Amino acid sequence: MSNKFLKKGLVVGIIILFVGVSVLSSVSSKDVKVSNERIENNNNAIKPLDEYIHIFSLVFGTGYSREPVISGMNLFVHFLYGTFTVRSFCLKPFGWHYYAWGSLRMGIFIGSSSNTGNDYYSIRGIALGDVYEYF
Repeated sequence: MSNKFLKKGLVVGIIILFVGVSVLSSVSSKDVKVSNERIENNNNAIKPLDEYIHIFSLVFGTGYSREPVISGMNLFVHFLYGTFTVRSFCLKPFGWHYYAWGSLRMGIFIGSSSNTGNDYYSIRGIALGDVYEYF
């Protein structure tokens, strides 16, 4: 019985660790992503090109992915095409935002998935951090 609690405690601890690391990396001013940001002239402040800051997103849909998507926690999920509904809670601008995308890229996905054949996956779950339309 205590072995079950140990496993569940480890899973919850790992999830909290990933959430903590994502929050700390966004707070720190030393680690800077170069890919989607530009440097402004005043005090070398960094302003993201994408003004939306996603906290978490409710994601469901079906799409094609070359990498396997398993139920549980997945890192760096890419769907090249499909039909996805994303409902995101954003810090900036504050509030809920709704998207309907044909492609999807997310960093941390926690949820269920089922393989519907030929690398098509049906997903339903929560994405932590930013969610992008994959071009």
